[in-house]
Amino acid sequence: MLNQNQESKLLNHDDDSQYTVKDDQLKNRRSIIWINQHADFVGGAEKYIIDTASKMKEQGFRNILLYEVSGQISQRFVSIFDESFPMVDLATQAKALAADICYVHCLSDEALLNDIFHLPGKKIRFIHDHKILCPREHKYTAIKKKTCRSNVGLRCIACCGMMVKKSNNYQLISLSHFKSLQKVNQRFDRLIVASHYLKNELIDEGFDRTKISINPLYTTADDNSEYTNNKHTEILFVGQLLTGKGLDILIEAMRHVDPAISLTVCGSGAQEDVYKTLVNRYHLTNRVNFVGHLDSSQLPLKYQQALAVCIPSRAPETFCLTGLEALKYKTPVIAANVGGMSEWLKHSYNSLMFESGDIQGLSRCIQTLYEHVDLAQKLGEQGYNDVNKYYLPEHHVSTLMQAFYGVAP
Repeated sequence: MLNQNQESKLLNHDDDSQYTVKDDQLKNRRSIIWINQHADFVGGAEKYIIDTASKMKEQGFRNILLYEVSGQISQRFVSIFDESFPMVDLATQAKALAADICYVHCLSDEALLNDIFHLPGKKIRFIHDHKILCPREHKYTAIKKKTCRSNVGLRCIACCGMMVKKSNNYQLISLSHFKSLQKVNQRFDRLIVASHYLKNELIDEGFDRTKISINPLYTTADDNSEYTNNKHTEILFVGQLLTGKGLDILIEAMRHVDPAISLTVCGSGAQEDVYKTLVNRYHLTNRVNFVGHLDSSQLPLKYQQALAVCIPSRAPETFCLTGLEALKYKTPVIAANVGGMSEWLKHSYNSLMFESGDIQGLSRCIQTLYEHVDLAQKLGEQGYNDVNKYYLPEHHVSTLMQAFYGVAP
């Protein structure tokens, strides 16, 4: 993390030599520049960055973080990196830092994206979301709140798709500007996505299929996971309280299941008050508990105590790490069949799935697991086995190295 004097120098461009790596041993290590809007624990993308940078450090890499001047910053986040700087003169910074790989994550500033292509080294981007696939960024319709399966075009205007909310203001985005942003992203040497679903979405928008690699997300193993037969009554929701996450669908479904079943909501977000009002309207306050945002040390017990974790999304999930985290603790998943989740969640094998927005379908899934704890145990066990077989850090790092260098570590 930069101190106040270093920050001032960077912002005033008065000392380019500060970017130079003086430790020869450090300088000779293979290097990755991680580029992201924020240097803080904002969401799933930032969790991925921290976890994966740590794994790459174990492989002997030097990790450097560049973030936007206006982005959020935390000392705990930047401490994992060998060096970290705000992006004030990207060309000068990246040339001086001399990395093998520029690994770009959440960044939508077109000028900054264009600057990246003047840098040395291989330029790779991980696509975490729909921001270059949907002008509204969410892939569900503005009026009816239905999952969108259309390409970017004139119909986006009909669904208010060119109006995007930024902070407390609305910003109009032209179709030509959005297409220009897509073209900038097509210039990367390689794009990495977590699912076939997202790869196909990019191809449909004109991206070169030969430049797109699929590398599923991962979690760490938990050798102490034991299914307990007291996991009978609690459904768990973990995520941001946003329209696209579909918590309102789950709240509606709670009206149609056995009243002994409760719902615990872990998370915060813009729609929190709306959802609490909905709970009050349906007289569910004694069955739905909002516990707020929990950090990674608090969630394991919640997973272990739940009958199932529910992912009721209306916005297509590009992968959804929450499901893997649940299966890691042998807790089955109930999920909307939308986006890329069905590629690793299999109905009646490690999960129960329903069509997005189908309240009755979701309530049947919940009731089924409540009435058949043996089925819940079976789904959780099989999901746990899949996690350990396919979705551990070493699997992801091996594929990432192939994308970086064409070879496994």
